[in-house]
Amino acid sequence: MSKPSKNTLRSPLKERGVDGAIRSRYAEDKMIVDFHFTDSTILPDTVNFSEKTVVDFVARSYYKSCLTLLNQVNKYEPSDRYRQMDDCAYRYLPAMFCFRHYLELKLKYLYMFYADESFNVNSHSLSELLEELKEKGFDGDVFDKPVAYVESLENSHGNGDFYFRYLLNKNLECPDSLEIPMFELSDIRQFITDIEHYAAQAQDKILRRRRMTGTRNLMLI
Repeated sequence: MSKPSKNTLRSPLKERGVDGAIRSRYAEDKMIVDFHFTDSTILPDTVNFSEKTVVDFVARSYYKSCLTLLNQVNKYEPSDRYRQMDDCAYRYLPAMFCFRHYLELKLKYLYMFYADESFNVNSHSLSELLEELKEKGFDGDVFDKPVAYVESLENSHGNGDFYFRYLLNKNLECPDSLEIPMFELSDIRQFITDIEHYAAQAQDKILRRRRMTGTRNLMLI
């Protein structure tokens, strides 16, 4: 499969309303998260919808699931209770898949902020997505270590982004063994904390700069 071109046409964002605005509704048997809704207290007669909000919601869903699973893995203790140890092992690949997908979604989320256009849906390479984001002005190094960490695991057996999803590669070849580090919760949590903190600062800086630019443009009219 050929690598998607960086010049792939991106569609403009279809956002209406306030970025970050979602509404949650609760019932006895379900919870409903609304991304399209009208709320006159925010913007009168405007339907709230933001592509960035949706991507951020999904990214947060994956990182929270990742930490929940790794918290179980972290309970591993060598013992005669093999079932308990196996239960820890079975959570590793889903946890790391969640972490990897969080990184991908967060890179695409920030790309929308910096480029003011949709991300390349055909690209799943973390290093390529990070490179594209930096080309749009992102100057932080907060993704460097987690992206390198994930890709080192993916490339250790030549499986690429198939590693956490299938373990097999495209030729249905499997590594001889899977080594599961049992105490990575603190490192992954720190990666996520650093990314969320830096991302919040970066997007706030962008929004403030755009508001100031808009104010200056209004003064010129």
